[in-house]
Amino acid sequence: MAVTGGMVRRQRQLLLLLTGGVLLLLCLLLVYSSYTVRRRPVPISEPVCRPQINIAFLKTHKCASTTVQNILFRFGLRHNLTFVLPRQGNYLGRREPFRAELVRHLPWHPLGYNILAVHNRWDHGQVASVMPANTTFVTALRDPEAVFRSMYAYVEHDRFMPLDEFLEQEPIPEERFFHVLGRNQMLWDLGLPEERLTDPEAIRRLVADTERRFHLVMLAERMDESLVLLKHLLCWRTEDVVGLRLNALRPEARDHLSQRGRLRLRRWLAGDYQLYNHFRRVFERRVAEFGEERMRREVAELRAANERAFQECGMVSSQGTSLSPDFAMFSQRVTGFQPRNRTRDCEELARPELSFVELLRERQLQMARDVMGVTPHPSRTAAGEMTRRE
Repeated sequence: MAVTGGMVRRQRQLLLLLTGGVLLLLCLLLVYSSYTVRRRPVPISEPVCRPQINIAFLKTHKCASTTVQNILFRFGLRHNLTFVLPRQGNYLGRREPFRAELVRHLPWHPLGYNILAVHNRWDHGQVASVMPANTTFVTALRDPEAVFRSMYAYVEHDRFMPLDEFLEQEPIPEERFFHVLGRNQMLWDLGLPEERLTDPEAIRRLVADTERRFHLVMLAERMDESLVLLKHLLCWRTEDVVGLRLNALRPEARDHLSQRGRLRLRRWLAGDYQLYNHFRRVFERRVAEFGEERMRREVAELRAANERAFQECGMVSSQGTSLSPDFAMFSQRVTGFQPRNRTRDCEELARPELSFVELLRERQLQMARDVMGVTPHPSRTAAGEMTRRE
């Protein structure tokens, strides 16, 4: 009995010691937790925003997309990123949708890619196959009437036939200018097959796929707000989305169009309007969720930053083809810019698409040579054929 009583007392003492130890540990944890909370001004659960560097931008025609492209090009250069580029020119395919094989055999392909921002007809699976898994997908749309009128003037088709006369034809010609530009251009750029460009059900499916796949669909008419949304989507600074209205049609180049012509054009572009009207509603919801007062403040901040850059660079705007070679635009009907202050930042801000793509291509070829010791064989002309340097 005495032995049993002693064992019980020892068990009780051990239990008391363990209970005391647990209570002491809990007190210490409570004190430490209180100290940590007082020392931490930001809640532990607050998400961390990290700048995004992997971006695929579908560069739609005549949708203020050259402005966005220039922003992406400049950001990529500043951060030593790599670009999906064609071997020549500024198109990754023209009539056919994008295919990964267009870039897989190019000298710089082994470097990997961060940014795609040149013209192509979209194929989401093919684009995704050459981009990192965490890529942000972005594009831009514009009122379809404005898109078509801008294209018509840009290719100077009005020199042969005024737009009103073009629209009076029955039926309105379906042949695409330069085999690329024409009816329902935004659906075409998004990769909808040509025979489905007027099929409401095919368009409905494309609209749904686009909303599911793209993280942001910007609007050219509301580009400042679009860039604010892009800035937050990518976790960038206001300075990162500063830009000029590059490749914009000059006011005097805009054609006159009768009310009858406008109505006929809008009916003819019904497919693009099905797409555009949907994403205009989506955009308005995103702005409302962002906060209209907050949006006004950030738009004002962006416009002030744009004006500072314009003044600091001493930008001169002029007819696109009248500028020096590095800044000359493809068409005399668009506005180009040239900086008096010839710093690298100012030159890149004003650099037009063709010149910028060529600069990036030369840089990327040199990167491939430096990193992998490869160079295109001088006797080869087929895309992708290359030899290793001895």
